[in-house]
Amino acid sequence: MVLVLGSRPRVRRLGALAIVVIIVALVAVTATRGSDPGSAAVAPPPATGTRAAPVSETPGTARPTAPDTRRPAQPIEPYRGAGAKVAVIGDSITFVARDEIRAALTSGGFAPSVAGLYGYTATGAAPTALSYVATAPDIVVVELGTNDATELAYPASTATPATYRDAMRRITEAFPGACVAVTTVTTDRTKSALHFRADAWNAAARGIDDWLRTTYPNVIDWQSAIHHDGLAGTPLVQDDEVHPDPRGAAVLAQLDVDAAEHCAAQRESGPAVTSP
Repeated sequence: MVLVLGSRPRVRRLGALAIVVIIVALVAVTATRGSDPGSAAVAPPPATGTRAAPVSETPGTARPTAPDTRRPAQPIEPYRGAGAKVAVIGDSITFVARDEIRAALTSGGFAPSVAGLYGYTATGAAPTALSYVATAPDIVVVELGTNDATELAYPASTATPATYRDAMRRITEAFPGACVAVTTVTTDRTKSALHFRADAWNAAARGIDDWLRTTYPNVIDWQSAIHHDGLAGTPLVQDDEVHPDPRGAAVLAQLDVDAAEHCAAQRESGPAVTSP
């Protein structure tokens, strides 16, 4: 109901009607533009120096159809402490355990710098990993592969085992003067999810681990630690079966220390042992 005041009701009614017609026309135009596929908003890529939105490893969330190769290099922290410089480069497994890894390596007489890149595949992590080249680390620990297993298990993905292997070679071969250690990923998932089946994920992860064990001389066997403790009834991972719980974070940190000590001994006895 339009309430009209004054001495010229007919003119005012026509004016109000015209306004209504204009509003309806504007709404129709807006709706038409919104339905045009060419006018859909495209989210800009993350700015360099900011943490990109994570590609979650948590089951039940949406996944891309191909590995994310557009991840910008992230800032790397300075080495902390004295002793041999240890660069630890990983995904959210490393991110969750980053405090324990730093503390354990520092207590072990090393100077760590930890980059835990949440949701990154090896391909996505490569730019950040290569940022470490200029810092000349003595030891490099690479903890990547969990998101790659998810990519490989995702039915619509175009990823292949070669995608992961090429990225890992690119990373590890960039440090010819350092001792390089790589870390296996779990193969004990039991929970399927919207974007992968547990058996497909485990098969992809086994392929990754088998390749790591036959390709690199220094392998940190995180998978064996998870499997052993899981059989003993003391799992090292959270309910998602991937990320370490507090005890698992401490175990992974100690495995990194063991690898660093092994590398330090190799460096004292001869040339650095890197990728083949």
